[in-house]
Amino acid sequence: MTGNKHGKNHMLPVICAAAALCFLAGCGRTRDTEVTRLIGVSLANQTDEWRSVLKEELQDEADQYEGVELIFLDAGDDVEKQMSDLNELVGYGAELLIVSPVDVESLIAPVEQMYYDGVPILLLDRAVKGFDYTCFFGVDDKILARKEAAALPLVTGKAPGEATTVLNIIMDNYTGRQRAQLFRNAVADNTEVRQIIVVSGTRDATEDTLLERPSLLDGVDIIITQNDYMAQGAARACDALGMGDIRIMGCDGFSGENGGIEMVREGIIDATIVCPTGGREAISYAVNYFDGMTDGPKQINLRNVLVTADNADGYVKESDDHRIMDISSVGYVQIDEDTGFRRANTDSYLSAAAEHGIMLDIVECRTVEEQFSAFERFLESDMDAIILSPIVEDGWKDLFEKARQKGVPVILSDREVNLDDDLYTAFVGADFLEEGARCMRWIEDNMQGEQDVRILELAGTRNSSPAIGRGMGFRDMMRGRSGYTIVASLVGDFSREKGYSIIKDYLDDHGRDFDVIFCHNDDMMLGAVEAIREAGLEPGSDIKLLSIDGTKDALLALQSGEANFVAECTPLLGENAMRAIEELRKGEEVPVRVISSEGTFDEDVPDTVLRNRKY
Repeated sequence: MTGNKHGKNHMLPVICAAAALCFLAGCGRTRDTEVTRLIGVSLANQTDEWRSVLKEELQDEADQYEGVELIFLDAGDDVEKQMSDLNELVGYGAELLIVSPVDVESLIAPVEQMYYDGVPILLLDRAVKGFDYTCFFGVDDKILARKEAAALPLVTGKAPGEATTVLNIIMDNYTGRQRAQLFRNAVADNTEVRQIIVVSGTRDATEDTLLERPSLLDGVDIIITQNDYMAQGAARACDALGMGDIRIMGCDGFSGENGGIEMVREGIIDATIVCPTGGREAISYAVNYFDGMTDGPKQINLRNVLVTADNADGYVKESDDHRIMDISSVGYVQIDEDTGFRRANTDSYLSAAAEHGIMLDIVECRTVEEQFSAFERFLESDMDAIILSPIVEDGWKDLFEKARQKGVPVILSDREVNLDDDLYTAFVGADFLEEGARCMRWIEDNMQGEQDVRILELAGTRNSSPAIGRGMGFRDMMRGRSGYTIVASLVGDFSREKGYSIIKDYLDDHGRDFDVIFCHNDDMMLGAVEAIREAGLEPGSDIKLLSIDGTKDALLALQSGEANFVAECTPLLGENAMRAIEELRKGEEVPVRVISSEGTFDEDVPDTVLRNRKY
């Protein structure tokens, strides 16, 4: 994690600031202990139900730690005020900021500036683009959209593949627009999605909108709303209009009186999808940060759960009583490949397992079939948990079903599978989309003056999650920008030897008809460097080279000028995986995705980074 804590001593103004601001910020609580850690909290507003629950969860969790005090400021949905609030909180002596943004795009620059000035910033609800903050806590909207799309047959009672008409009611904000677009991308082709905006996002405004425009409901099978209170308003309107056969699915799934889960239990709405606020997790992270944690993740994505009348009672009971697991022996189905990344990854797991008292059995596999067999053997040998780094995304469903039936948690490491997250415990690794996007950003920032930049892509193993995500992230960033062309995409299987042979053959057959090579990992890039050099060209000058991983050899290539840019993908995942296992041991909720904190490098690689590199 980058970004250093302040060296200043803020403790003198802290106690005064906390007392002075308690009334203004609505603290409403008194503390008997001395304030030794002050956290500033900037909320987009304090009026909607979601942020009211968030505020309460933040305060309840902070009360568990002696000496921790929170100062709340309400931005009132005003971006300019929120920018001012952040500076005000730092001025009051806050050592760490927790921010629920009004508008993520407007806050990119101020958050980035404060982060690089050494202010730790934890984001809730909405993450700004890029990685220029300390950590984000919240749901992954892509997962949420897939969960909503998958729920349609279950909630409507229609057969999978049967035509369905959805009315999606959203608020006019970044979250609403993003989730609506992701939902459209996730649904089947025979699903018609209509969309309306209710600006305030309240129960009464939603009800009034539908009562005033009942034609919006013609032919609708299901209404999906951005929160449960909008869902309640939609249900009231449907009942009043005699259209009670329309199914209603909300989002948030708060427990307790008037919460979404209670609405499902009482039959007011048909379903809700739980979207945790991240408040408790953020305070726990902040305390660990104060205690000296330096290797925390960049994003902690919390699990979405579909709640219907069939599982509402069980979900509440399960939430109140997580099962404590006795985990001492863990099997790791690893990939057998001779790369710096993979060697460092294995070492990281061995070291972390030893520190946490875990007996770790690692089986390295060269083929998917070998991985299937190793996974099966671990199930048969009654391992307490299984860690998997899958070569490809597909083909795992039956084995994961067996693991679930046996009660064996599965943690995915550095690569993902094409399955619903109900079938595994957590993923620890990188944001592959962001890694690909970072490479395209470098091209845009550094080759603006060139006409029609021609790009050759050296892709990783076909159907592997890093290759899919990095390629997609690169193309998403390139979309809509003129002057960039991918001339060819060639599969190099993350291998240095294939990187060399592919580029050598391509240059022999086509000559230099490209300006940049975008490599999905360092090993392929290093092989490409050799091939370019042998062709009588200067790597890094005649041909720009970008890659992903951040191994020591790649950083040396940057320093020597033979490569131009590397997006980091850390292999040091052992500690994050063991933290997930510790949470299972304690009976705590485990995040569905834990994304590593990673940087970027160019030719100005600090010598200290090279000296301290473990891989």
